Amino acid sequence: HRDYNLILIGGVITSVALLYFIFGYFFRKPVKDIVQTMNDARHGDLTARSPVYRDDELGEIAAGFNQMMDEITARSREREQ
Repeated sequence: HRDYNLILIGGVITSVALLYFIFGYFFRKPVKDIVQTMNDARHGDLTARSPVYRDDELGEIAAGFNQMMDEITARSREREQ
């Protein structure tokens, strides 16, 4: 039973580590990129655009942010003219 428990615990630890890295790659990096782009825009960079990596909800958020920045840039140009 002891060997079986050690194998089971090792499998669980490996699975959790694998899921952590998958989560980091597929969710954390895109969210981090979007947040960084938002911070750039907040500090006055009207050229800030978020890379759109995917076709899911995170991709929609990034694309929506980019569209919003395009509209803000257009309004800023109109105001300057």
